[in-house]
Amino acid sequence: EYQIAYLDFRDAEETVFNSIDRLLHWFAAAVCQQLNLPPNLDYYWDDDMGSKMSCKIFFESYILEHTKLPLVLTINEVNRIFEHPQTAVDFLPLLRSFHEQSRRNMAWQKLRLVLVYSTDIYVPLKINQSPFNVGLSLKLPPFNREQVLEIAKRYELNWQTETEVEQLMSLIGGHPYLVNIALYYLSREIVNLEQLLRDAPTPIGIYGQHLQSYLVLLQKDTQLISAMERVVNSDEPIKLDTLAAYKLESMGLILLEGFFAKPSCELYRLYFSEVLQQFSIE
Repeated sequence: EYQIAYLDFRDAEETVFNSIDRLLHWFAAAVCQQLNLPPNLDYYWDDDMGSKMSCKIFFESYILEHTKLPLVLTINEVNRIFEHPQTAVDFLPLLRSFHEQSRRNMAWQKLRLVLVYSTDIYVPLKINQSPFNVGLSLKLPPFNREQVLEIAKRYELNWQTETEVEQLMSLIGGHPYLVNIALYYLSREIVNLEQLLRDAPTPIGIYGQHLQSYLVLLQKDTQLISAMERVVNSDEPIKLDTLAAYKLESMGLILLEGFFAKPSCELYRLYFSEVLQQFSIE
């Protein structure tokens, strides 16, 4: 018996994220649309107080005032805002403040926030401003062999044994995104499994764009390049600087075993051991 408002940042135009004012107007109006409420933004928005305070007042005095039942507000693809750091450092702490308001204000206790995001890109925030270190954090785990075989069947791939699954997982593990991309290409017969495995860690493989996007991110931080190069060129898990390990693990490139890091899958080891070596030479 909860009310539900579901927002997807993929529905927002790119220009919405260019400023905090535009984003919060879109955000507030979208919640109203989900709850069948007239927007009434002009009544609550005050340029002198600024967009963040106006948005908070709008939620408390209008959205939550008209909400008799608890409200579950889900925001999907929150990671879209990570590509706009200046807007992100205003919007994400605002979500954190929504959570903290519930400690001293009964109205805010009706709000439940669900944030769905990928950590391929991260936004550095002070620990007391991040909405990602409060509440319950649920991380999508890797698929196991049985799950990969089940997904293959749903793609109508005629895999009678686990041989194909073993070959695929030896390259990409159970990484949900990588598994899904591989099974899609195989089911469409764009490539066969032999071609996929051979070309995957190269720019011409099915993961070429995915891998190159990571390379672009690493090239922006020499510390991360150095750390990733050490990881992929080591036969054993190695200890990294704590911040570098956190960033690489957040991006999904490494797995941590205690304080020690290793590549999260063979695909990343093969690709980055090649391209980072060339990058170092250049």
